[in-house]
Amino acid sequence: MTKRVVKGAALHLAVLCALFVAAGWSAGAGTAASAEAIVREPFTVDLGGFAARGELTYPADAGGPVPAVILVHGSGLVDMDHAVVTVDYMTGRQQILSANFADIAEFLSASGYAVLRYNKRYVNGPGDGDYLRYSTQVTLQTMADDVRTVIEFAKGHPAVDSSRLYLYGWSEGSTVAAHVAAEESGLAGLILQTPVVLPWRENFAFQMYEVGVPFLRSRLPSGLLTDSDLFPLLLGEGGVVAKSILNYIVDPVAAQLGRITLNAALDIDQDGALSIDREIVPSLGFILDSAFGEMGYFRIYADDVALPVLSDQVDRLKLPVLILQGAHDANTPAYGAEELAAALQAAGVDVTFHLYEGLGHSLGLAESLLADNFAPIAAQPLQDLLAWLDSR
Repeated sequence: MTKRVVKGAALHLAVLCALFVAAGWSAGAGTAASAEAIVREPFTVDLGGFAARGELTYPADAGGPVPAVILVHGSGLVDMDHAVVTVDYMTGRQQILSANFADIAEFLSASGYAVLRYNKRYVNGPGDGDYLRYSTQVTLQTMADDVRTVIEFAKGHPAVDSSRLYLYGWSEGSTVAAHVAAEESGLAGLILQTPVVLPWRENFAFQMYEVGVPFLRSRLPSGLLTDSDLFPLLLGEGGVVAKSILNYIVDPVAAQLGRITLNAALDIDQDGALSIDREIVPSLGFILDSAFGEMGYFRIYADDVALPVLSDQVDRLKLPVLILQGAHDANTPAYGAEELAAALQAAGVDVTFHLYEGLGHSLGLAESLLADNFAPIAAQPLQDLLAWLDSR
């Protein structure tokens, strides 16, 4: 196994990203290329009756088929650019924190590779998708089917060298990409960005107990949460996952009506405040149980319907694997990726593992777990990705 731990990366990468922005590039996109250097070819694929738009990018001066990377999304209604969309609670306007698949495609295609990215099933663009159909009809297995469809499209395209085809799975997509890679013959390698290694329920428990609860403690010295604290918490410092703890403790009915108030059902002593220790923490296990239930919002990850996490796919993986992991990842813990790399090595897999200090789930800058906020992908992971591909 090749392993590299990048120490003290945050300051160095911040300077690099600033230089790239100054040069007219999206943050983290690597070295600049002229518009004429990359071919950008739109395509459409049929994903279970849904016409999903995508884009194939490749170097204009290729002169023949080139190796190709297919990008497999993380969770949610995600578009081909993997735009991470949030809402400004003051204005109600959408904000895009990063669009890392667009950055990866631009960087790799400027460096000699074809890249295929596509909208998820029932997604039309950033923040634009059919939530009802997605939440009731899409599973990890249908996502795997969709990856196979894109593989077939890639193999039939004259710009793609079908003997050098790689899958790149981010987070949730790591389980999908690995599942397909284990069954699909002829793939050249598998790239896992911040993979899901812990059992699904344990992974969400990590987000709650090791990120969300510490976030509340850091912002509420009294240990009590009231309605008046909610907007300051939402508007203040903290990453997406840290703040998502509030999703579990606000009133769901009021939230659908546009009001953000605490869930009175959690207020055991009926004093108008939620105690972190006495009321919030004891309730989280029950909330998780409900979320994984028949009608829960994590039903897609329940044992009887989900694809296996990476720790359960080790024995099936025979192709070369690259793992890219941020040390400050608030979604999928770094210790899981370290365990996965060790397990793959023990199984005889050709595995390369990079752990980045100061980077988070998006492989963008994150000062801590609590600050991980899907920043644009930094320069070093892109360079390491390219080096690994070039070495194949």
